[in-house]
Amino acid sequence: MTPQPSPNPRRSLPAHPTLEALKKQAKRLLAAHKAGDASVCPTLRLLSRYADASDDDILSAGLALNDAQFALALDYGFESWAALKKHVDNVLAIEPFSAVVFGRVTAKDGGRPIEDAEVRVELVGAIDIHHAYSCVRTDADGRYQCDLAWTGADLLSVHYQCRHAACKFHLGGVDEDDRHPSTSKRLRDGDRYELNIELREGYAVELTVQDDQGLPVVEAEVLLYATDGLTGGPFNTDYVTGKGDALLIFPKTDAQGRCRIEGLAADMPDGYQYIAAIEHDDFIYHMVTGIDKLARDGRVARATVPLGRGDSLSGRVLCAETGQPVDAATVLAGRKCDPDEFSDQTWGNGTSKVTTTGSDGRFTLKGLRSRPHHLVVRHPRWTSTRLEAVAVPSDQPLTIRLERGRTITGEVIDCNGQPAAGAEIQVRQVGRSFESFEITTHADPQGRFELGGLPADATLYLAAKDKGSIFIYFGFQSLDVDTDHMVFDARELVEAYGQVIDPASNRPVPIRVCCEALGTFPDGAIHLCQAVAPEADGRFHLLLPANGNIALNLNSADDVFGSPFMNRLGLTMRNGKPDRSLDVMAAVPLTLTVRVLDAKTDRPIARAGVDITTASDNWGLGYTARTDADGRANETRLPPCDVRIDVIAEGYEALREHHIKMPTNEEIVIRLTPKH
Repeated sequence: MTPQPSPNPRRSLPAHPTLEALKKQAKRLLAAHKAGDASVCPTLRLLSRYADASDDDILSAGLALNDAQFALALDYGFESWAALKKHVDNVLAIEPFSAVVFGRVTAKDGGRPIEDAEVRVELVGAIDIHHAYSCVRTDADGRYQCDLAWTGADLLSVHYQCRHAACKFHLGGVDEDDRHPSTSKRLRDGDRYELNIELREGYAVELTVQDDQGLPVVEAEVLLYATDGLTGGPFNTDYVTGKGDALLIFPKTDAQGRCRIEGLAADMPDGYQYIAAIEHDDFIYHMVTGIDKLARDGRVARATVPLGRGDSLSGRVLCAETGQPVDAATVLAGRKCDPDEFSDQTWGNGTSKVTTTGSDGRFTLKGLRSRPHHLVVRHPRWTSTRLEAVAVPSDQPLTIRLERGRTITGEVIDCNGQPAAGAEIQVRQVGRSFESFEITTHADPQGRFELGGLPADATLYLAAKDKGSIFIYFGFQSLDVDTDHMVFDARELVEAYGQVIDPASNRPVPIRVCCEALGTFPDGAIHLCQAVAPEADGRFHLLLPANGNIALNLNSADDVFGSPFMNRLGLTMRNGKPDRSLDVMAAVPLTLTVRVLDAKTDRPIARAGVDITTASDNWGLGYTARTDADGRANETRLPPCDVRIDVIAEGYEALREHHIKMPTNEEIVIRLTPKH
């Protein structure tokens, strides 16, 4: 018999409950208790041992996850977590969500049906949580049907891809309308959605990678791009996999050194070309251009690609004070460039190699070009160092000595006065690109930590957070040059309450508010925590440091991209009090209109891709739009910060990272130069 809740539970289950959501709810209850949030006490008093306890007694007592689950089950009117779980399992067995995506795959030229095309469809919810996935092949008439079933969420965005050996690879997301392609089509339970896909003619390329002796190079990674973003990035990988957190996996050469790539466009526009990037730790990075110009045998083009072994660079990393070898130091060799251009962003684009020292401090970098390189050596307990213009090849092995630098120690205490074992400590220092860094370490079982290799003459900014929860942190502090020990004590955090007011009604917005707190400093910030309001009443509550500069980002907890408000609130905490009220008027998201014109004729360019990204690290959001017949693209849901745009149109030179200061009431006119 399916367990039922008692007649008078304190709260009601949603119409479509999921065990995963309830587990997260129990973890949030546990996290709130750990953070000293008194709002959890009424729920925890349902446990017999806390029935008559005060708030202070409950918050100072130990609480395990199974306790939180038991209390949550009682709150929903069930006698145990097992009974609640059984009830949810039975509900899900009876009432799963379902939807159907169906249609035809046809040739763009002529409309003939394409048989045996692979169609992948997945439904994606908030925060890129993947709920349903289906992979099918088309029949003789080009028809397919993806039956999708899921639980726990409604209104899911549709993502899809389509492959066929004789056609260009197609990747897409379904849009509500063509004028605003950043507005995803969302499916509800019971929907049937017709998605017809047109494929352009395509072909395959087979690359055989060999060394300078003509022997096959095995396990070389091959990435295929089209210039100017025609394909939206490397496309010889699957983006729709049903595994939301999976890394993109690119093909590698087999035992014969061969790699076959399907899905290239047969009709590349003038001015565009395919480029293959081939990487291997032991060989020089190589780019093959003009792949689209290769002769084709039917629908296959073939080429042999020679990889040069290049030169190597060897050396040893030692402690400058003791002369002892430094184990596990990271050694990076990058091309000679301007100091401000040199940063972690250069790694992985074919201009660099990386390796790690062994227990004897020795390293060897292979596959380097014969030209000067910069060398960067990093280790968590030594000061990073950079060698300018190191000759490659070198006459003799290098000896690199690392200074210990500044060492700081500290401890982390949770809200119950106990050591915060495993707490994550982030350290930031701001300067030039090479000098800027973020170091992360973790506290030991006694809540203690030690950090070495820090600059001796810089102010540091540190945050201590719970490594397992974005809802819990223990403090945020700055550390001047004269201090070498610090204590993060979560008991010193202070309660802060605020609300978002609708300016039209002068009442709190009827929305669950998501409040993200960041510790700020010159030119940077460290994420501290996220607080999600339990009720849709516009109010929010979180813990803040007693002193320091803080930024709060406020938006809808249920739909960040569709939020009717996006507020950023800067404040300074002094002796436990903010320097301003946390009651704020809802700020309507910013609007940006871009018009794209031909630079020679001033005619509008239709269907140009406009990618909008926030220019502030505090708002990590991105939007995609496409121009209409009049060359206009409009985005109405931007956060309060400057943005950068990339504009791409077929047959035109691309515009990259154009900075726009916001807010603006003016239409931004972009003129693109034709390629010919």
